[in-house]
Amino acid sequence: MNQTLWKDLSKLKYSMAKQIQIGQVDFDTAEEHAVLDVLRSGWIVQGPQVKNFEQKFGSFIGSRYCTAVSSCSTGLQTCLWALRVKPGDEILVPAYSWVATAHVVELCGAKPVFCDINLSTFNIDPEELSKRITKKTVGIIPVHLFGLCADMNRIMHFAESEGLWVLEDAACGLGASCNGAQAGTFGRAACFSFHPRKSITTGEGGMISTDDEMTDRLAKRMRSHGMIPPSEQTNMSPHVIGDCDEPGQNYRMTDIQAAIGQVQLEKFPDMRSRRIKVAKNYARLLSGCDWLILPSSPDGFEHAYQAYVILLNRDSFSGKSFDELHERRNRCLEFLHTKGVQCRPGTQGLPLLSYYKNKYSLSQSSYSNSAYADRCSIALPMHSRLSVEDIEYVSQVIHEEFELE
Repeated sequence: MNQTLWKDLSKLKYSMAKQIQIGQVDFDTAEEHAVLDVLRSGWIVQGPQVKNFEQKFGSFIGSRYCTAVSSCSTGLQTCLWALRVKPGDEILVPAYSWVATAHVVELCGAKPVFCDINLSTFNIDPEELSKRITKKTVGIIPVHLFGLCADMNRIMHFAESEGLWVLEDAACGLGASCNGAQAGTFGRAACFSFHPRKSITTGEGGMISTDDEMTDRLAKRMRSHGMIPPSEQTNMSPHVIGDCDEPGQNYRMTDIQAAIGQVQLEKFPDMRSRRIKVAKNYARLLSGCDWLILPSSPDGFEHAYQAYVILLNRDSFSGKSFDELHERRNRCLEFLHTKGVQCRPGTQGLPLLSYYKNKYSLSQSSYSNSAYADRCSIALPMHSRLSVEDIEYVSQVIHEEFELE
């Protein structure tokens, strides 16, 4: 690291009262007014604000249809129902992701088949797809992890050549792009998350995007108990609630959430710009840390930085075993917490979780990159309200921790 910069950083004083949150919502009076307007209207569920949010979100990412749901997880579940996934089907998923990516497959009675990741992107390695496909494979769920698109050109080419559908888990993907195309516009459908740690939030909530009319029609039915909308029913008596030809669930979004979402979506370009500045400042301050691998974007990819996840550089810890590196990561997490910096591992190595490891007799050695990411990654504070002083403080703490090595 530049010695002058390090000396400047070392002049900063720690404060035991200092607390830097890993994520923070970016609300102001605009969200407050939007919620009050909904409350005063008396229409708070599945009303005009939900429809408006769906239309605005679709226009923003360039998708023909959108369906608002209660979470990204329920959106993925709804899409799998709409895609007619059945017991015995196999679906290719990354071995490193939030557990919902695999759970929704399992809950359909299908089998998630794990594919290892590329450590430079944390995303599914396209080379793994041909190794894991079988006669039972029906689709792929790539994840745009931490705000970086998976290699969708290669994934789509493989899927088309094998006759597979693609469902994008775009929980972290809003604002990310691959060769000019937005996350959520590649596959048969995509699902976004509006959890408080995501780039925009409605508290909880999610959105399904698709260009396929039938998928959209089925998704809208399945999120609302499987009920057929009045617009699709003929000669329906006003005295009848409606018809239902298959079961669904209540995965609806409220108008309160949708009103917040519209305000957040309007702010998003500015919030994304500030996240990118945060990432650039981290890169400037941590680029000399040989012990760390920082996030990067392949040519043609635009990173949205939903999260900023670093990785221990095993080449700088010669002679240390995997378990020793894992313990070294944990000591770093503990040190950051003692200095008031909230942090956590990036996400989960799914084949390492007891349920999947035991049910499918999975070994860590078959998913070595995912296991390494699980045990040796650190998610640093990342949100649009981080100040330069906050980023300098976090970077100073990291330098101090690893200077002790």
